[in-house]
Amino acid sequence: MRAARKLFAEHGYQATTLQAIAQEAEVSVPTLYVIFGSKVAILLALVRSAGADEDIRTLAQDAFGESDPEQQMRLAAKVMRTILERDADIINLLWQAGEGDLDLVAAWGQIHQQRFARLTELIGELEGKKALNPALSTETATEILWALSSPEMYRLLVRERGWTPQRFERWLADTAVSQLLRPS
Repeated sequence: MRAARKLFAEHGYQATTLQAIAQEAEVSVPTLYVIFGSKVAILLALVRSAGADEDIRTLAQDAFGESDPEQQMRLAAKVMRTILERDADIINLLWQAGEGDLDLVAAWGQIHQQRFARLTELIGELEGKKALNPALSTETATEILWALSSPEMYRLLVRERGWTPQRFERWLADTAVSQLLRPS
């Protein structure tokens, strides 16, 4: 997967062949077929592994274990920023593909589904603490956080507008706290 990630980032998904991945990984093409089955399966495995690094899992555990709702939201913003920053190569690959490749469109959809499911858990915790803004339903609060923390928003502000990842994190945390949590 490291070899595929490197080659996808350097040459793009379309230009990267299974032969090139096998050569970079120092394995045979049949080995790739046995393990993954196809190039798109390798890409989907990369997408599934996003945010799976030990330090990110630790940050996420800290966020989910936090009792103070505002601090929990701020820690969650740090987790989201860290994932978006670390996985920018995969996000850029999928962004560049646009609607032109159905495999990449499916991978992009998988990223959004994974994020939505995880954010639903976070919002559920905040709802359990009676910390959500009472004007919002759980679904609406999740949708708002999902949009604010999206790879598209990160790309627009960080890559297109030149924000630092830390500035994005602060903005995300401040905006999520002000929009989603019960007013003090």
